Amino acid sequence: MDIRSSDSSIPSIAGRPRDKVRALGTGAQPTAMQDLTQIATALAQETTLRPAVERLQRDAARILKLRDAVCFWIDWPHRIAWTLDGRVSHELEETVIEAAGTGRRNSLASAVIEPIVPTPARAVLALRKPSGIAFTPTELIVIQTLAASIAPALDKLIRAR
Repeated sequence: MDIRSSDSSIPSIAGRPRDKVRALGTGAQPTAMQDLTQIATALAQETTLRPAVERLQRDAARILKLRDAVCFWIDWPHRIAWTLDGRVSHELEETVIEAAGTGRRNSLASAVIEPIVPTPARAVLALRKPSGIAFTPTELIVIQTLAASIAPALDKLIRAR
């Protein structure tokens, strides 16, 4: 099947190697679904929460080219947001719990706070790019896709801890 536009003013990307195709308007390589699948698959193979979260944070930061990636898991009966380093400031904890409870993305300073669905979420990702660089709408969709793809595995690990 030939996937080409009938409009000759639109350049075709069919047949070009993946590393030669760039995300429109960014000049950056798009995050491939294979990369997101790799993160979700690796997370599903983990058997305990701590190594799973360490790997998730490291892989998400690498693949999404982030300065910081922090996973929070929520202790709903006590309204506490935990990280690998323990509890965080009250302001950050409230922002994370709000995102988890509503299922809506939130932000704090330059970080995106993405709930890992379903609502109320048991976990949230806080992601930050290098200073001065904002997330594009496409990157926000990728982050939402990542959150949805890791939800079952992360939920299982949180329940088992």
